[in-house]
Amino acid sequence: MEPIVKVNGLSKSFESSGEIFQVFEELSFNLAQNSATALIGESGSGKTTLINILAGLEPPSSGMVMIAKNEIWNYREPDRARFRLKNMAVIFQQYNLIPSLNVSSNISLHSQLIDNWDQSFQDELIKLFGLKNLLMKYPEEISGGQQQRVAIARSVLTKPKILLADEPTGNLDEENTMSVLKAFEMLLERCKSTILVATHSKSVANKIKSKLILKSGRAKK
Repeated sequence: MEPIVKVNGLSKSFESSGEIFQVFEELSFNLAQNSATALIGESGSGKTTLINILAGLEPPSSGMVMIAKNEIWNYREPDRARFRLKNMAVIFQQYNLIPSLNVSSNISLHSQLIDNWDQSFQDELIKLFGLKNLLMKYPEEISGGQQQRVAIARSVLTKPKILLADEPTGNLDEENTMSVLKAFEMLLERCKSTILVATHSKSVANKIKSKLILKSGRAKK
């Protein structure tokens, strides 16, 4: 089966005070459909930058990103945004909840926008993440860990072809971390999703069979 994500010769650099900073260089890797991969690397290795490039949010310096046979960086920004909305979900380190919407509406918004809302699945995720008593609260009224669980539920509910998760368990205890991994398993089993999880957690990485390691500006599996 052809990989759903194909990355070839991907490089990213920044210019600061007249100097060039190379984040990574000539990354090439594939992600198979219906697979989970842990993205591992030290702080500053470029994990978040790679997630943002794959999501079509931050341009690479060079190289190709092919997702579901679409070379996304050949698209204009509005077309990338539409493609991302319909095919991908991204769990950011910042939760990006909408302050004017309550927890229930924050969870369902993305799914409703793409006409893919599933009430029974939402109820299942609310139970899994222990959010039942928070549904009518607003983001400012709940803790950071609770906001993170809301953001994860929102992304999983979309049943995405591709889920990109940037440190999704960073503010969660062990019990809630296991709930996140259970939600990812549900996507793999029910939706044949492809999941890339950037993580510092050895316990999370050890529970994901495939690894993509960023080190010294290079990638290895």
